[in-house]
Amino acid sequence: MNEPILLFLDINGVIDVEDTETPGEKFPQDSSTVYPVPGAKEFLQVIDSCDWIQPVWISSWGCQSQAWNKWAKTNRWPSAYPLDADEQHTALELIGHGSDKYLAARWYSRDWQHRIVWIEDGFWASNFYDNSMGAAVKWAENNPKVKLIDTSATIKQRCNGYKEGIRHWNIEQICDALNIQNRREILFNQIKAPITEELAEVLELTNVVEQEVITNPIDNSKAYLREPLDEQQMNTSGKIATIVGAIAGVTAIIGVVIVSLLIFLKNQTVALTQQWTVLKVTGGDTMLVRQTNGNQIQVRLCGINAREVSVEATKKLRSLVAAADNQVMIIPVKQDPDGYISAEVMADGSSEIEISFQEELLKSGLAKISKLGLECPNQLAFKNAENLAKLSNVGVWGKNK
Repeated sequence: MNEPILLFLDINGVIDVEDTETPGEKFPQDSSTVYPVPGAKEFLQVIDSCDWIQPVWISSWGCQSQAWNKWAKTNRWPSAYPLDADEQHTALELIGHGSDKYLAARWYSRDWQHRIVWIEDGFWASNFYDNSMGAAVKWAENNPKVKLIDTSATIKQRCNGYKEGIRHWNIEQICDALNIQNRREILFNQIKAPITEELAEVLELTNVVEQEVITNPIDNSKAYLREPLDEQQMNTSGKIATIVGAIAGVTAIIGVVIVSLLIFLKNQTVALTQQWTVLKVTGGDTMLVRQTNGNQIQVRLCGINAREVSVEATKKLRSLVAAADNQVMIIPVKQDPDGYISAEVMADGSSEIEISFQEELLKSGLAKISKLGLECPNQLAFKNAENLAKLSNVGVWGKNK
């Protein structure tokens, strides 16, 4: 028998992620446009069918979160957030400082003695931004019964094309945390790794013939409402999904290798390695690095401009390199006309969190976002870092006050 689990589930950035490639769906009750991630409906149905899981919404949707239950044809789940004024006041007195969501989670679970799983976007950035979920991270670190799952991809994952939300890269972790065993194949089948254009091209070139796969009887993402899954459907879908999952797994592994080869063929000046050795910091946003094959290249940090405070930026960049023992990870973007490789540069940090050199310079006010660096993949993270520097009046933003 499974131990009871209290599940806190966010909506935006978890099961609802805006996608410019799709038109979205309309919720008739309030005419909201939503963008359910692939498999969102099946995920909610599976959660609802697990009697050991006590699901609770913790979302800015508040009580309107139950619109998602109606959409997925599940039971209505309670909402823990937001707290009313009296609850907020009491929670602050008993629990102390923390974000509103953290206080809501602690208040709702104050008498719960079993495991807690909280699925939210943005936990990983808590060490870098104010008004975040840092208190929640510390709560989980000090309480073995609390498990946080972040659906916001890390910098390195975003550079590799991973999207936020419940996706192929985190669904297994979610199933493990929630003790979902018999029905996990359903979710694996619904939430597949995307086939990139590069991989599709290679599959065509290598004459890989797509095999016919029996359609999963619950795969109906276009439908607005459908009946909850019965046990027979789940068992049948599970057997099918096991086969599909095995094929997808092998394809994904082959895809990583093939896509890397394509990148190499397009730009042979960039070695296919993650770790690079920094030989010299040559400016506030430039450095000389050595590839594993011994070749040396000049790298420019994409997306930023540090010329305005170049001396201070150079010192900061040197300190970041020194803290990383001169070992960095580089995600190449393009080759500039002057011969520099424009790239995102990062290093391993504490708790398996990558440190973006661009974000560190922007947060310190030692660089500004460059209008010429739109190819850099993490523009949103860069904007957040620059906004933090503006609010703090540091670096170039302090001088302008």
